[in-house]
Amino acid sequence: MRRIFTIILFSLSLNVAEAQIAIDGRFTDWTDVETAADDPDNWPDLDIESVKISNDDTYLYIYVKCNREFDLMDEFNLTISIDSDNDLSTGRTVNGIGSDRSFNFGQRNGYIYYNGDEISVNHFEPGVVPAPTVTSNQFELTFVRNLGPSWSNMSMENELRILVHNDNPEGDRVPNAQGGIAYTMKNSPGFIQDANVEKIDESDVRIVSLNVQNDGLLPPSDTHESLKRIIQVLQPDILALQEVYEQAPNQIANMLNDMFPIGNDGWQFGRVQPDIMVFSKWEVLAQDRVDGNGIFLLEDQNGDPLVMYNVHLPCCANDSDRAREIDRMMASLRDQSESDDISFDFPDGTPVVILGDFNLVGQRQDYRSITTGDIVNESLYGSDFSPDWDGSELEDLLPYQINAPFAYTWYNPWGSYAPGRLDFLFYTGSALEVRNSYVFNTSNLSEAQLQSYNLSSSDSQTGSDHLPIVADFFTSVDADNDGFDSSEDCDDNNPNINPGAEEIPNNDVDEDCDGNALIIDEDGDGYNSDEDCNDNDSEINPGAEEIPNNDVDENCDGNALIIDNDGDGFNSDLDCNDNDPEINPDATEIVNNDIDEDCDGNALVIDEDGDGFNSDEDCDDNNAGINPSATEIPNNDIDENCDGNVLVIDDDADGYNSDIDCNDNDANINPDAEEIPNNDVDEDCDGIALIIDEDGDGYNSDIDCNDNNADINPGAAEIPNNGIDEDCNGFDAIVDADGDGFNSDEDCDDTNASINPDAEEIPNNNIDENCDGEALIIDEDGDGFNSDDDCDDNNAEINPATQEIPNNDIDENCDGEALIIDEDGDG
Repeated sequence: MRRIFTIILFSLSLNVAEAQIAIDGRFTDWTDVETAADDPDNWPDLDIESVKISNDDTYLYIYVKCNREFDLMDEFNLTISIDSDNDLSTGRTVNGIGSDRSFNFGQRNGYIYYNGDEISVNHFEPGVVPAPTVTSNQFELTFVRNLGPSWSNMSMENELRILVHNDNPEGDRVPNAQGGIAYTMKNSPGFIQDANVEKIDESDVRIVSLNVQNDGLLPPSDTHESLKRIIQVLQPDILALQEVYEQAPNQIANMLNDMFPIGNDGWQFGRVQPDIMVFSKWEVLAQDRVDGNGIFLLEDQNGDPLVMYNVHLPCCANDSDRAREIDRMMASLRDQSESDDISFDFPDGTPVVILGDFNLVGQRQDYRSITTGDIVNESLYGSDFSPDWDGSELEDLLPYQINAPFAYTWYNPWGSYAPGRLDFLFYTGSALEVRNSYVFNTSNLSEAQLQSYNLSSSDSQTGSDHLPIVADFFTSVDADNDGFDSSEDCDDNNPNINPGAEEIPNNDVDEDCDGNALIIDEDGDGYNSDEDCNDNDSEINPGAEEIPNNDVDENCDGNALIIDNDGDGFNSDLDCNDNDPEINPDATEIVNNDIDEDCDGNALVIDEDGDGFNSDEDCDDNNAGINPSATEIPNNDIDENCDGNVLVIDDDADGYNSDIDCNDNDANINPDAEEIPNNDVDEDCDGIALIIDEDGDGYNSDIDCNDNNADINPGAAEIPNNGIDEDCNGFDAIVDADGDGFNSDEDCDDTNASINPDAEEIPNNNIDENCDGEALIIDEDGDGFNSDDDCDDNNAEINPATQEIPNNDIDENCDGEALIIDEDGDG
């Protein structure tokens, strides 16, 4: 019988939305973040293709994608320069921005422009955390927004500019244009790692991996005390340590026994030189050494096997040895007991955990070799393989730090290399599930958490440059050997009950462990299919009321109900009165008796015109206007109210009925009467009283003295002196206002008796006395001066405008004197 460890990933509640970025080297959380700049321009060495930017309250996040895979901290000079106050004058001028924070990853240094000085810094001061630590063509990283008290809390403003560039001569930059990428801070929540420091369930198995940095557990020392406090909080069930060179394993076991007493046998351990140790509350059955790494066969509390690789791979630039050790280690897993490196057997399906300090700081292939079984040197270590039992890849635990958006496990604030993820835990996902996991960093814990656990925020940094990885497992068994362990098998004592079993309906047993016994009640009427004679119709079930005469067995008693009480051959569902044999669908209908003899839903009522009176009382059942309630219309020869008489009315007895006599009270008014004009009476009932107004001037002929001329009527204006009586008053108007014997129509001024057609014209006075249309003007000599001004109107040379000729005794200019000139004065 084989037991299986399971690890359930409950804890990684990323609460992912835009800007909730975790620096883990996975990049999936950047999918919905808008690209800030996109400038692929095919640079020959390093081409920066695209940049994305995000933020939360604490960090600025930057994503960079390039054209090739490279080692960020050792190759090229990818540089991030930030103008954090969007002010060109306050920082180093770089491509149109005033850079006051910058970090060159290839050189592993940067600067902060502070109080007018450019101060050289490493990754620590600007809060630079990149990922991944292995080669890649894309990276994500952080800068802290507030530099803290040492820098007078110098913070990034809301508006800033960012330049991503290869800080080599003629290197690529994004954007290419001056001025950098403009970015506005967003109000976004940060990443939340919702992990439990304690176990979620006490029955879980907790595995902790920790590099104690050169025997950091050796007492007495500050590192020993810090690590001891951390281990005390983490409470491992299995503790995997690296870099334990001098301290004996029984010393560490005694320390664990003091912290976590577990009975007579105490903590078990295994050791592989030079620095690998494993401590467990349960048996350590076997161990082997593969290079400097250990392979351990452990038991859990139930005696089930667990294979653990505790590794410490070569550091730093030693890519070749690291790749060789990974190839050999993975080959041993592939070959198992047939491998020269493993001396013990373990069955297929045994949970496998590979953990420790992997030092993955070089080629990304190292990571691929572990997760996918891709052997690099196949000629020496054999072919590739799928490292999980189900043919899949190994799972990467990828735990995050509590209260921080980081997955790094190594950190040296004084070194040149930025924090990185060097410690890993890989596992066979077919046999394991994770319930809870995290990276433990005391510097990220809240003050309340530190006090609760009796920790100092500096304990992690003091204890080691590596941070512990914590993973909680829960164990289960398969007691009935049906292939499903007790964590998923709802009855592990019955092989016919498991998640793969076929459900048997309506037996009150949950065979497939879905939480419900299969009940088939397709129509939802509360009766299962095994007792419901039609489970597709909710109206048919053992509790249904029988409906007679429909050939349906509603109550599932085996019989359809038939009823014909009056024995007329029609069942009660068709017979509208099953107590009277004269009433059935074949009966003859009797008219107008209020009985539905033929069961068509209506008693036969004949009312053809629909006026509410049946044909037996309606004298014309084809005319709705004729019935006993109708109003009689006089003089139309029709009996509307069916009383046997038609109504005739002629009140003035002039031989014309009231329907055509427009005044049936006056015998002189009827259609044959003679019309009397202009009396406003319509004597002949043609609808019009006779009005005569021949000229249409609005005055009838009885008052219009000339009804053939519209200009002559009592309302016309009188025209004087024309011999016509326009206003019909019996007189025509004569006007001679000045009494000179000439009327005003021929007298051009009827207010002056001296002016009329017989008056004598007075010349040169501008008055037309004789009304001929002209005033008399006399200028006999035609010199332009009238005779009343011209002293000789018969000589054109003499007039008031002529120049005087001296000494000729003639008055040429009519001034009354002839011009005399005596030039010599002799008289």
